[in-house]
Amino acid sequence: VQVSVALGTAAAVALIVFFCALREQLIELERTVAANVAAVAGLAVVALLTLNEVLYGVLSWQLASADPRAVQPVFLLTIVSPVVQGPLLAPTMAATAVAARPGSGMPPWYRISSVVAAGIAAVAGMSFAQHGYFYPDVQQQVVGQLFVLWVLVTAVVCTIGRVRSAAIAQGSREEVPTSFAHTPTP
Repeated sequence: VQVSVALGTAAAVALIVFFCALREQLIELERTVAANVAAVAGLAVVALLTLNEVLYGVLSWQLASADPRAVQPVFLLTIVSPVVQGPLLAPTMAATAVAARPGSGMPPWYRISSVVAAGIAAVAGMSFAQHGYFYPDVQQQVVGQLFVLWVLVTAVVCTIGRVRSAAIAQGSREEVPTSFAHTPTP
């Protein structure tokens, strides 16, 4: 439990830094509303994940000491959390897609994939089926993996965009990696 709480806290801090940095980058693209929506919704996801971690840690520790079998119902929280997490994550992804307009330095495929990811995350809010794709346990896996993948891809795209913008501002366009760039090189 102690390791889980420590890793959960470190992950929460890293995600908070990520969403604050994402907000700043979207503000630089003159997309203030999208930046604020992405940051607030993203931080709400972090709050939900942190709340889950705290509940798991406290309840598991207390319940497991009395009877290890009593912990099993605690994990139902994991299964139902995508019903809240998905609809919170969808606006983050959608707002980032809105900010990734042509000329923003973000590639067109990123905008499209963020819209698709937002749609997939939003579906989790309706995951009440007894089996299949809309079963909450399936959505927990889908939304969790989608979230991790989207954060990693967004971090790479934003970092490359920032490096590219800095290089263009310094006039050294030849040294800039263009594999992710939307703007064609002359």
